[in-house]
Amino acid sequence: MLDVLRAVQGIGGAFAFAPAMAIIAAHDTAPPARVGQPDCGLKIRAYPETEAALRNLVTAARRVRRHTTPG
Repeated sequence: MLDVLRAVQGIGGAFAFAPAMAIIAAHDTAPPARVGQPDCGLKIRAYPETEAALRNLVTAARRVRRHTTPG
């Protein structure tokens, strides 16, 4: 699997890429079945950091769907 979602979640609150751009870059590079981050690291985070990471991921996913969905 491609290791791109680490940038989406943000490590230490910083992003290597804007979340949606990281997902789009992965989408443009590989089939969706090959994109993921099996070790998301959420189990070792405090709740506020976990909630923020998941909010970022959901927001990015919505933006990507708008960008990639035909019509």
